[in-house]
Parts: sequence; C-alpha cells; structure tokens
Amino acid sequence: MLPVYKSATIKQWDVYTIENEPISSVELMDRAASVCVEWLRSQYPPSTPVLIFCGNGNNGGDGLSIGMQLQNLAYRVSVCLVPVSAENSRDYEIQLAGVLNNRHISILQIDDAKSLLKKNYNTLVIDAILGSGTNRSPSPELENIFEFLQPYDQRIVSIDLPSGMYPDQPPGHLCVHASATLSLQTPKLTSLLPQTGKHYGLLKILDIGLMPDFVDSHPPDKWFIRQEDVVRFLKRRKPFDYKNNFGHVCMVGSCLGMAGALVLSAKAALKSGCGLCTLSSVSENRIILQTSVPEAMFCSPDQILPEKFKVLAIGPGMGKSESMKDLLYVLKDRYAGIWVIDADALNLISEENVLDEFKGDVVITPHVGEFDRLFGPSENDFQRLEKAIDQAVQLKITIVLKGHHTATVTPDGKVYFNSSGNPGLAKGGSGDVLTGMIAAFLAQGYSTREACIIAVYLHGFAADLLAEKIAIESMMATDLLEVLPLAMKNLFQHEKSRSPFGSRN
Repeated sequence: MLPVYKSATIKQWDVYTIENEPISSVELMDRAASVCVEWLRSQYPPSTPVLIFCGNGNNGGDGLSIGMQLQNLAYRVSVCLVPVSAENSRDYEIQLAGVLNNRHISILQIDDAKSLLKKNYNTLVIDAILGSGTNRSPSPELENIFEFLQPYDQRIVSIDLPSGMYPDQPPGHLCVHASATLSLQTPKLTSLLPQTGKHYGLLKILDIGLMPDFVDSHPPDKWFIRQEDVVRFLKRRKPFDYKNNFGHVCMVGSCLGMAGALVLSAKAALKSGCGLCTLSSVSENRIILQTSVPEAMFCSPDQILPEKFKVLAIGPGMGKSESMKDLLYVLKDRYAGIWVIDADALNLISEENVLDEFKGDVVITPHVGEFDRLFGPSENDFQRLEKAIDQAVQLKITIVLKGHHTATVTPDGKVYFNSSGNPGLAKGGSGDVLTGMIAAFLAQGYSTREACIIAVYLHGFAADLLAEKIAIESMMATDLLEVLPLAMKNLFQHEKSRSPFGSRN
C-alpha cells in the first residue's frame, strides 16, 4: 500500500531519505528526474520536440534535470523559465547552471514558447512550474500561462502534480489541466477525488527510491491500494475444504420488475467464492431467480431465518415500498451478523436515519447520491470524504464510497483508495455486482477491511481486463460476471511461490 501523505510529510520523507541513505538533495532530484525520463521515453520517441516550463523552485529543478537527461538521449529540448518566487531554490540553481552550460538546450522567453507551441502541434509540454509545496494562489502572470496552456491539455505531462493544484485541498483558482501526471513516490489526495483528480489526467505513480522505513514510523490515515497489496490478502483453499467453510450469503431485494439486480448480485457472490447463496424476493420473481441462478436457493421474505446466514446483503433492486421497508426494519431488529447494505435499502434508511440501530458488522456501499441522502449534502468531495470518516468512526461501520477511486473507510478512521477500474463501470448493475462480491468475501472469513478492499479492487480489475477486449461504452454488468473468474485467477497467479492447493504461510 502506498501512503497518501500531506505535503509537509512528503517533505519530511525527502529529508529523511537525504539524511539516512545518505544522498544529496540534488542527487535525489536527478534520481527522480531519471525515473520520469524512463516513463517519458516509453511514451514519446526522440523525434518528439519537448518544451519544459520550469518554475524557480524544486519542481522547476526537476524539470531542468529532466531536460538535460532527455537532451542526452537525443531529444530536442527547449526550456521556458518561469519565475514563481523572489528567490531561486538552491537545487534549482545547480540544475540551471547545467542547462546554461548545455549549448544544445534552447532557453525561451514566454512569448517565444507560446509561438513554438502554436507552430508545432507535436510538441510535448512538460509542466514543472509549481510542485507539491504550493500553498498560495498563483500570480496573474502565472494564471495567464495556465490559461494559455489550456488548449494544449492533450499533450501536457505534469511533474508531481499539475501546476496550481494543491496536494491536499481543492484550489480556488485556475490550474494546469494535464493529459498525464507523474506523481513522485506516492499519490496526492487531490489526484484521488473527482473534483480535482480530473486535472491530473492519466495518473502514473513513480517510485523515486524514498526510504520505505519512513512509512513505518509515520503511518498515514489514508492509503492507496495496488494489485500487489490485494494479492497479499488472498487465501488459498485447502484440499479438504467444503462449502460450509466459505459461508452462506442471503441476498434480499428485487421488487417486481427488478429481478435482474438480485441475479447479478447472486452470480457475483457465487463467482467470488461464497459456499452457499439464498435469494429472498417477492414470490413473482421466484421463477426468474431460480432459472437464472440455479446454484442459489430461494425463500420468501417472511421465511427468512437470519441466524442461518453468515452475511445478509440487502438492497439491490429492492424498491421503496412499505412492505420492503417493513422487511428491512424487521431484519434490523432480528439480525446481528454481517450486513452489506446497498441501493434502496440505504434510501429507506435515510428516510428515518436509523443506521445506528443496526447490530453486528455493517458495511454500506453508497454512491455519492445515496451518501448525501444518508448524511446530508457536502460542498465538495473533500468535505464528503471527511464526513465519511466521521460517520464510519461514530457509527462503527465500514463505508465503501463508490467512485473512480472508490474509498473504503473503516471504523478506525482509515481510508483505502482503490487503483483499478474505468468508466465502463458507470452503468446500471455494476453496483449490484460489487454488493455480491463484498458479501462473498465477508462470508469466506476475510476481515471486513480485507473483504471490501479485495472486492473493490477485483471489481475494477475485471473491468480493466474487459477494456482490453471491448469498448468501455459497451461494457455491461453481465460482462463483468463473465470475466470475473479470469480476473480472480490472474490475481492468484501473482503468488507464484504458493502451491496450487497449499495455504499461505
């Protein structure tokens, strides 16, 4: 897992590495630049002309070092120096001296840089004006540059974060809009939330070799989940395991005309590994459900015996009728096991604010609209995330706040941002699939935190595998179900040291 630090802590991490590796600050800058250059080389051939906008702080120093390294690799490099503060940083001065001594790098005034961009559409723009230490609004002169760069947003690569963007909070001013951002070592909070993340474009997190033991002594409250983290959570089945080892899930929902929601959830639960699945819905849906999911059992809502089930997942396609509301309230008072609450069950709860009355281990999976109905509107994504943290701690529940980087918020106030997925998931039924997946991993005995992190990542990873074969606009929830077994197999195969049947040590 990668820590999501505030800018002050990232600076401490730099200092810690410089002191303890040891390495000089300018050598660390060159190392960071070399990692950026490696990525740039993989995307742009040496025939690509490069124009680097450099501020006079350390972000500008990164840009100058990138320029010199690219020039050494036969790229045609131009640099535009953009003063952003009264004094140059020390490492910027060192890098600038190198550029001034390099007769193959052109140094342009802003007007010349603008002319170059207008004449040569193929020019790659590298934005190294302002870095993660930004804490004030840009000057009018800087905003003019940002405004000029807006039409070129499909060929701008920002270093660490788009210039003008704050790392920890939304800015109230114009920012660079990048096509890609090379985030050094770890993502910034603003890259993970919709309101500001759109400025980053493609987010690439590059390891620049900061000392990992710093994280042990400075544990963050926010983390970024990658595939290798999910793989470490996975548990192999043993040869003598049987279905009861993997839990019994009861899926409750689907009013008349909405049977498909439970079909999707049930298939997702079974394909994600739960041992048994029972569906409970109105009697008119019975034939549809048992024909579509013959592996699942059926019981009418008045026949639910809560004590039989390890996990009770409620809400997909449920509707908001009085009968469904009554059922929800009856189960609320009778069941004290593991809950997964989604969709209309959340909307019903929001009408009377009874979330604190649920017993047992509770996971809720709202999208933004459902979250705001539950806990009230928020001014922006940052306020909404803070509200999710407060409510998870106060109610002792886990909140899976769905979005591009879905955030799993745990009762101890920690946040785990997901790294997989694509806009193909923005379609009806995707959430029903996720509900079934979370329920299945909970039923198999994973901790609540692990179950949510695994299910959310795997859900997005399945969509990413699909995107390699079909257009994201065409993606449907049933497609996710088809590719889910392959996605799981791919994750398990990443643990090559494990035997086909043995459990992890």
